Amino acid sequence: MARSSHLAAQRRELSFILNRLTAYTTLADRDILEQRLRTILEKPLSDDFYIMANEVFDKIEAQHPSVANEARGNFYGMLSEVKYEYKTPTESTSMLMVGLMMSTFFKTACPNVTLSQETADKVVEILKKHYINPKAKITIFHEMLRSNQGPANDTETAGRLTRAMAECKGTLYTKEHLDVPEGEDDPIAALENERIYGLYLRHLVITVTVPAGELAVVHPYRWWDTTRHPEFCVSGHFDPNQILKNPFAFDMQEALKSNIASCQTIFTEPMPLVKGLDFFEQQLSPFRIYPLLTNAVQTADCEPDQFCASIAIFCSRPDAAKIYASEIRIALSMETSRDQPFSGDCISFQDTGVDLNTYATNFERFFNMLGLTDVVIHEEPRYYEYEDEGGRIYVNARGVSMPLNPNFAPVMPAHFLN
Repeated sequence: MARSSHLAAQRRELSFILNRLTAYTTLADRDILEQRLRTILEKPLSDDFYIMANEVFDKIEAQHPSVANEARGNFYGMLSEVKYEYKTPTESTSMLMVGLMMSTFFKTACPNVTLSQETADKVVEILKKHYINPKAKITIFHEMLRSNQGPANDTETAGRLTRAMAECKGTLYTKEHLDVPEGEDDPIAALENERIYGLYLRHLVITVTVPAGELAVVHPYRWWDTTRHPEFCVSGHFDPNQILKNPFAFDMQEALKSNIASCQTIFTEPMPLVKGLDFFEQQLSPFRIYPLLTNAVQTADCEPDQFCASIAIFCSRPDAAKIYASEIRIALSMETSRDQPFSGDCISFQDTGVDLNTYATNFERFFNMLGLTDVVIHEEPRYYEYEDEGGRIYVNARGVSMPLNPNFAPVMPAHFLN
């Protein structure tokens, strides 16, 4: 009964705050409302609280649609601040991430995700050399994580881990292991197993502790959203070496060579964990095309223009009981068998505000940059409930929904087998 009363009080307070915290709120009122919101969110929160918060958002959406998106932004913005940051009177700690997109043109085992003390020390030096305040205490979690692990997937875990890592005296935090679903229950592992080439998305979790009043990140970021690159927007082309061969990437490649082995690896710059993962999984997504297409080109021993790419958007029905993250699914087929895709990839978009058709167009541009010009974009979304036990559904060049068919994959030439 007490728990129910407490949740009801939280509902009233949250509704009061979010209905008043708008673009038209005065600065003085905003300070008061944000402090009240912080007071709610900085405490440990139950699953029931998050369910209740979504109900509050739905009610705001029904009564004040123009306020709804702003309400969500204020809520999740503050949640990221209080759960992924930790402040004392003398210090401030922030949880950041560095993304690693590791790929190989043919199937390989997953890279080693466990970091050594020596590697952690090297990464700390590199972070301070390129981005982080030299006065900072940097602590790195001992495993490279997936986006469905630990702080990226659970704000309560994030809050606890931020404080624990802030209190750690060394550069490597090893006190706990963050479990992930095993086997078929893990969608990330399932997709990695489905691919006929290697692609592994992981991220380093780091905490940066600086004296109160000082910046954690003192050097400016060198690159941002590749799809907004001026040259890319005008001509559909840009020089990827800004990302692939920058000084930070070279140093990180050397420091993590025992982990990434033979993988071609793209590194993101250190960013706040939640926003950084959105950037990592969305803005870097066009680079996922490269191992997908190169695997096909090297296997078939032909040019990229001998293939056809089909791009489709998948999402939940608007009236579905549970809404899942939308996805762009890319299917690859030979020009001689356009109806039978044999390889593909699936990119999730956690941010509900992104324009998926714009991203689909950017994927087309990246294919064109690599020499594949036959790209079909299906703008009408498909719904997840049409999938069955036959496997993940893609869309072929003629618009037919179907799973990938490995029987139509190109035959590997003899010189690859000898």
